[in-house]
Amino acid sequence: MASAIALSSNSTALLQTDLTLQLSALRNTPSLSPRGVYVVPSTANPLLLDGVLFVGSSGPYAGAIFRFTLQWSSVKPIVCFDPRCVPAHPLVQAAAPHRLNLTPLLAESGEEGITTLPLILGFVRSIFQPQYLRNELVKRPDWFTNYNVDVGSLLVKQYGQHAQSQAAGGIFDSLAKQSVRLSLSPAVLYGHGRGTAKGEGEAVKSNIVFPEELLSKGRKAAEEEQERERWMEQLKRDIFYGDEDGGGS
Repeated sequence: MASAIALSSNSTALLQTDLTLQLSALRNTPSLSPRGVYVVPSTANPLLLDGVLFVGSSGPYAGAIFRFTLQWSSVKPIVCFDPRCVPAHPLVQAAAPHRLNLTPLLAESGEEGITTLPLILGFVRSIFQPQYLRNELVKRPDWFTNYNVDVGSLLVKQYGQHAQSQAAGGIFDSLAKQSVRLSLSPAVLYGHGRGTAKGEGEAVKSNIVFPEELLSKGRKAAEEEQERERWMEQLKRDIFYGDEDGGGS
């Protein structure tokens, strides 16, 4: 796959071509597409994508279905979450436009000023995974600034190096589970939302509505992932504890 085009101007035509090529690569090369993340071009704006994320079966956000918009730019893409269900997450603004902090992605990619659609979608998925929350995010409270310091502080208290308790019933986990329940409500799943992503001084709006077929496809993928996780856990038990579980003389 060709990398994102480095542009010297914000030419809409060139940006559209760039986005079209990257979407085509995602369709034609399934290995590039992060599991459980789907995007479709918006009818409201040629550079806007409507997205839906099926979080998966592990961690405090397990089972959630979050909708988002992605305003494309080869330099500074903008990801915003559906205002009807804004996840309680340290990297997501609690206030409108509910923007996602992409600074960690840009720092991690090593390609200053340039990123690709698969990298962005992979990052959207990764920030809800338990290993990212507990191993990466707790170390960088500076990433919470201007996004969600309150939720970030709760994350650090529950999972940080000096956490007094890492019990599953912590306040951070409780907030995350509230986000999950809201995301699964019928009004959020099937209603008409107004996602807003602010660009260069103006707002871009999109109706985020996905048909039942797409939601079913995502649920099937989530179920397959859960089945894979169960199989891997069973494999680990067979390898490490086989003698104890099935021991016989």
